[in-house]
Order: sequence, then structure tokens, then C-alpha cells
Amino acid sequence: MDDRHRDKNEDEELFVREMEQVKRIRHRLAERSSERPISAQKGNTRQEISPDLHDMERFVRPGIQQFALRRLRRSHIADTAMLDLHGCNTAEARKALAEFILQSQLEGKKTIRVIHGKGHGSAGSQPVLKAKVRQWLKEFPAVLAYCSARPENGGAGAVDVLLK
Repeated sequence: MDDRHRDKNEDEELFVREMEQVKRIRHRLAERSSERPISAQKGNTRQEISPDLHDMERFVRPGIQQFALRRLRRSHIADTAMLDLHGCNTAEARKALAEFILQSQLEGKKTIRVIHGKGHGSAGSQPVLKAKVRQWLKEFPAVLAYCSARPENGGAGAVDVLLK
């Protein structure tokens, strides 16, 4: 048996001996949940759903602090420009989004809101632009982060975006 394996076994034995006299303290605020937090689940990435907010989609470019996303999510943003894509087909929406991002950057905007709708007017009432807009936003180098808008700002039908 190598030294590392022996040391590990000795450590475990020592830990068990030391814990024999420890009494578990029960407290209603210290109860552990049987579920693991979403952030600890296998396969979770920054682009996946936030652990503390249901139905919130988000994206954070590597190197961007989570604080920026929290501010964006809490709508602690000033001077937000808005683009409403209702009634646009996919090609029109892509062109409008690209122009809007460029124009917003030229105007010095740091945050924008893109309203893509929830898809109720689409064939089969399935959102088309929602997924497309979020995919396109990841392709623009100027986009540092995005998240679903707060319910009072459009919820699942809009996305708040942080620009360079």
C-alpha cells in the first residue's frame, strides 16, 4: 500500500475517533435540505437556469463578474434602450437586433432590453424569436451578459442585456 493511501486511511480513522464524542445539535434553521442546490448539480453552467429564480434564463460571458448579472437582473440599470420585435419574422428580427446593438453602443448605452414576446401569436403558440434572440445575443461580442426581464418588465417575453 502506498503512503498516500495509508495516510488517507489514517486520516479517516482519526476523524471517526474524534467525532465519536460529538453530539449533533438539532435546530429548525440548521436542517439540511435533501435536495442539492441547482448550482451543485452535475452539468450546471453559467448559461443555465439560475438556482434562485424559476424560469429565468441567463448568460454571462467568461470573465464577467456575477455582480453585474445580479444588478442587471434586479433592474438596477439606468438609461435602458428598448427594442420591440413583436410582428417581426426571423430575418427582420435578426437585422433589427444587430442594428439596435450597434446603435446602442454608439450612443454609449450599457444596458438594453429586447422584447421578443412569448410566442402566443406564433404558429402553434410556440415561441420562435425567444430562442433565436438568446442565441444571437451570444454571438455578438458586444454582449457581456443577459437575463430574462423581471415580470413587470416583460418576464419571459423580454431579455435585459449588458453591453461592453
